[in-house]
Amino acid sequence: MKTMTSIILVGPVLLLAACGSNTGKSEPTAAATAKGMAMPDAGAASMVGKTVNGVGEVTAVDAAGEKITLKHQAIAEAHWPAMTMAFTASPAIVAKAKVGEQVVFDLKLGTAGGEITALAPR
Repeated sequence: MKTMTSIILVGPVLLLAACGSNTGKSEPTAAATAKGMAMPDAGAASMVGKTVNGVGEVTAVDAAGEKITLKHQAIAEAHWPAMTMAFTASPAIVAKAKVGEQVVFDLKLGTAGGEITALAPR
């Protein structure tokens, strides 16, 4: 009977210890992976291909990579908080972008960000 009692009492403790064991490696959380940015909600997939409007400031221009980095305000329609993010853009749009300029922009949403389809001074 003593052996049965030990198994009943020790068994759950061993199971809990095994469940909580960690080899010292931790998996990054979604928030950590996105550097603290809130990730899009489940309805975001339905937004792919839609165009939304934004307001922000040009913080970098990469003509060779055809990218513009914007520090933009929250984009409620896309369920995005305010953040700084690089977006692809056509060479013509990239050529118009000036670092430090306040802008309004149209953004065609994709699965990993989006493409600036229009950019104008604010």
